[in-house]
Parts: sequence; C-alpha cells; structure tokens
Amino acid sequence: MVYVYPGAPVRAEQLSRPVPGESEEERFRRIASICDVEVVVDSWIRLFVRLLYLGFVPYSSMNERLGSCVDFGNAVVDGGFADVDSIVPMTECPDDGFFYDSLGASWAELQATITALLPRMSHLVVEDVSVRNYMLARFECHLRTEARAGLPIGYSFRRPRACARA
Repeated sequence: MVYVYPGAPVRAEQLSRPVPGESEEERFRRIASICDVEVVVDSWIRLFVRLLYLGFVPYSSMNERLGSCVDFGNAVVDGGFADVDSIVPMTECPDDGFFYDSLGASWAELQATITALLPRMSHLVVEDVSVRNYMLARFECHLRTEARAGLPIGYSFRRPRACARA
C-alpha cells in the first residue's frame, strides 16, 4: 500500500474541539468559516462508497482500539481520510458475520464522526435519526454516481450446498 497526504491533515477532531468559553453556535460558526461542512460530509460518504466499490471495508474488528479512517480523529476536513491502515480488503473477511459486523461498525463510526462535527442538538434521538437519514440519502446518491461498468459492489462467500431433505 502506498499512501501520501499532501501536508498536515486537519482532522475533524482538531477543528471541532470547543474553544474555552465558546458557545455551541460560535463553535459551529468557527467550523463553518474554515470548511463547508455539507461538502466535507458528502465527500466522506462518497469515499465510503468508493471504498466499497473497490472491494474494501473502512474498518473491521481487527482494528479495534487502533482507530479507523472514518473516525473523528482520522476524518479530515478537506473531505479525505487519514491513517488508512484500518481499511480491510473484503477478501480478507473470514465470513459473512465478520463482513457485516465490519460494515456496520464502519457506518456507525462515520455517523458518530459526522454527528460530532455538527452543532449539538438538545435531543440526541432526533440528532441520530436526522444524521442517519441524511447519510442514507447521500449514500444512495453516491451508489448511483460512483457506479462504474465492471465494478460492482461485490461481496459473497462460497456457500455450502443445501442439505438434501429426507
């Protein structure tokens, strides 16, 4: 694997940390003055989809406690990801359970990252549902726009033959 990042990446965690005495509104205004949050979030979701099309999962339990490229400390406010060593080829997933757990954990980590960058709402349930619905809409859009001939999102393991019925 070869990975190059042009300069020091500004991670979402660095940018989103509140300044002492800063209100939530001021924090979000400061973030918005540095980057277009909607564009950044959309780029993260697009990269997530691209990884899937290329046959990779952004994170797996093999990297538990080591971080993920989509976590708050590694998602970069230019719309990229840093520390990509958490990316796992789908072919290295030993079984269906591992793959789906990895995919779900990757999605949940990206959702937590997006939520942490946004202004805090008073109702966490509303916040979670709103972010999840937005992510799903953008994910569906990028599944269409990033599709390429001969590059399906493919994941399957050889299935054992069904048992003959007596």
